Amino acid sequence: MIQAKELAPTHIHSLELMNELSETLESLTGDTGAASFDIESFVAERGIFIVVYEGDVALACGSFRRHDAFSCELKRMYSRRRGVGRVLLNELTSRARQMGYSRIVLSARRVNTRAIDFYLRNGFYETLPYGRYLARPESVCMEKYL
Repeated sequence: MIQAKELAPTHIHSLELMNELSETLESLTGDTGAASFDIESFVAERGIFIVVYEGDVALACGSFRRHDAFSCELKRMYSRRRGVGRVLLNELTSRARQMGYSRIVLSARRVNTRAIDFYLRNGFYETLPYGRYLARPESVCMEKYL
């Protein structure tokens, strides 16, 4: 049975999945993406970290943190198995609504076409760059209204 659990980003399964994500991103983009993820900000900035399990096996992780008064920013999305990413995204979207957010934003590297295609299939669309991505043509910023 697939189930999503809210965990600390420092939980062993959270760290294991994020390390796999970092390795995958580094091989694809040359950058782990870890520099834009501050564990403490997820506690301090109305954030949440979710791990999806099948039984006792951790399959996917993802999180969001406050971006502005109405928006949260999706971070560290990763799935070991096809199809589980959608379960994770649906859980994060539901939690974002429950926390009063009306929009989700994210950034991905343009070369990460698999991730970009996933977000496009799930209702996100390209938007103007924000924050640290303003002068980063290698990044694509996306958003979805809830």
